[in-house]
Amino acid sequence: MYKKITLIFFVTIMVMGGSGLVLADESVPIMNLNDSHLYFVNNVEPIVLNGTVLVPLREFTEILGGKVTWNQADKTVDIEIPHAIASNTQQKLYLYPFECSKSTYQGFILESNGQRKYFDWKNTANPSFSPQLKCLDINNDDRDEIVVILCQGTGTGLAKYEIHILDMETFEEIPVENPLDYISREVHTSITKTSTELLIDIKIGDKEYLCKRDLSGFSAIDNIVFGNIIRYELENQRICCSVPGMYCIPDYVGDFRVYYEYDAATQSMKAFKVVFEDYDIEK
Repeated sequence: MYKKITLIFFVTIMVMGGSGLVLADESVPIMNLNDSHLYFVNNVEPIVLNGTVLVPLREFTEILGGKVTWNQADKTVDIEIPHAIASNTQQKLYLYPFECSKSTYQGFILESNGQRKYFDWKNTANPSFSPQLKCLDINNDDRDEIVVILCQGTGTGLAKYEIHILDMETFEEIPVENPLDYISREVHTSITKTSTELLIDIKIGDKEYLCKRDLSGFSAIDNIVFGNIIRYELENQRICCSVPGMYCIPDYVGDFRVYYEYDAATQSMKAFKVVFEDYDIEK
C-alpha cells in the first residue's frame, strides 16, 4: 500500500542562535491544504528561509497520509507514501487513501494531471471492494469526467455504494439524484399474504409485475423495502444504480435498476427510468 523513499543524511547542521545570525524570516507562513488550514503540533511550525518555505518533514508527511521513520543504524529517513489504490494511467488519474485502519479508508486524495484535492470519502479496506476510478463523458461535451464509485460497507444482505462525478480539471462535483427518491416516485408495490405464499405486485408506469414467493418459514414484511443494497455501476457507458427490493428477511424479490442521464438545465445527473429484474428464474 505504501511506497518507500529513503533519504540519506550526509551532513547535519545545527545552528545556534546568535545576535548577528538570521535563521529565518520573522513571519510564520500560514499553510492551507485544499482551503483548510494546516495545524502543526509539537511547536514545530513552517518557516521562511531565504525565500523558501521549510516545513517539518514528519508533520507534513503524516498530514498527507504517509509515515516517516528514522533509521539510527544507517542514518537514514524512510518516508512511506501511500500507493494509489485506483488509477487510470492513460488519463493521469490516481486515487490515494489518506488514512487507513484495518477496516476502512478514511479520506482520499484525488490526483488529475498533477493537480490534487482531498475529499472526505470513505471506503471499506476489504480489497474485494476497492474504489473504482473511471472516465466517462457524461454531459456530451467531448471531455471525460471523473467517475469514482466507493463501497462504504458490506455484510449479509447489505451493500452501500456511493458515486461521485467530478470535472477533470476543476474537481467540481456534479450532483447525482438519489435513486431511492426516484424509486419512491416511480415504483408502487404491495404484498398480499396467503396461507402458503406471498403475492408481490409491482407497478412501474404502465408496466405491472406479479411475483409469487413461497413463505418458506421466513417472516414476511408488509411491503417491499429499499435501501439495504445500493450499488452503482457503469452499463454500456451509462451510469445506473441497482437497488434490490426486500420482501422478507433476508430475501430480495429482484433488482430495480435506475438509469441516469445528464440534465443540462440543472447541471446534474437525473434518473430517467427504472427497470425491474425478477430474481426468480421460474417467472
